[in-house]
Order: sequence, then C-alpha cells, then structure tokens
Amino acid sequence: MYWQWDEIGPTDFSSYPKPTHELFHGLPSNTDAAFTWINGHIYVFKGTEYWRVNQHHHAVEKAYPLSTATHWMHFVPGGGQAQVRVPRNLRNRADLGNKEDEAFKL
Repeated sequence: MYWQWDEIGPTDFSSYPKPTHELFHGLPSNTDAAFTWINGHIYVFKGTEYWRVNQHHHAVEKAYPLSTATHWMHFVPGGGQAQVRVPRNLRNRADLGNKEDEAFKL
C-alpha cells in the first residue's frame, strides 16, 4: 500500500492507501517493503524476491523478479556455513579496512 502527497499543496487522503501494484505495472500485490536507492531506482520486496521499477515507464524492469539472497545480498555458500559477500564499494571501510570483497559468515 502507498500514500502519495504534494509537498507544496493540499492533498486529499480520502482515497488512500492504494495498492502498490496499481501504481507500477508488473508488481505483485501485498508487497513487504519498498525504497528508492541512491542510484534513483525503486526496489520493491516481497518474500524472497525483489523487483526494480523503471520510474519513467511506471513498470517493473525486464528480468525481474530476482532472488534477494542471490542478487541483492550476493549470497555465497561456502565451507559448510552460509556467507554473504559484500562488494567493496558498499562496505563501511572504517570497519573493514581496504581489502577486496569480503565474505561474512552468518
């Protein structure tokens, strides 16, 4: 569900909330979460999958949905324990140093 408002003028909320899948073509109903990432893309999550929305066409981009474990979290099985691989450009370097991509055991 979503609400839409005008930051400058008055907004009539009597018709809200509205289903998210009516706003963007190709989304499932009853999504779990959504946000706009720093790259400007909208990401929508439901269960173990996520969708990327093209804001200009108000539709899900081709090749979606994708697995959150495989494509979002870069899940890498290894050594009998699950690991998550964090790309170097997404890490907090103060915590992890300047090493290459690093895997964290769960």
